[in-house]
Amino acid sequence: MKENIMLLLQILTVDFFTAFGLYSVLFLIISIFTKNSILYKIDEEATNFISFVGVIYFTIWIIGIFVFYFESNAEEQNLLLNRMFGKYWFGIWAQPILWLLITQLLRIKKVYKNLF
Repeated sequence: MKENIMLLLQILTVDFFTAFGLYSVLFLIISIFTKNSILYKIDEEATNFISFVGVIYFTIWIIGIFVFYFESNAEEQNLLLNRMFGKYWFGIWAQPILWLLITQLLRIKKVYKNLF
């Protein structure tokens, strides 16, 4: 189960988030040279999709934390809790929260309309 969750998170990160980043650069270059309305509709759908993927990523990450916790022995559970809520808690929480926040910022029209 742990391996499946890690694989799913890796697929979301590499395939969807990286692909959206490459798509964004391509869209920026193409939108400089052409002002096609279909292009902007495709971009709107892509940003809606990546916002949805951000929520899915965070949900799977939270489920993964619970799975890792309950499938571990007492010592590993204690280490996981110390990592998550200890002195360096931000190292564990930074990436999934940033993926969630950045993808949800695309729902705001002012952020979405900004090309950069």
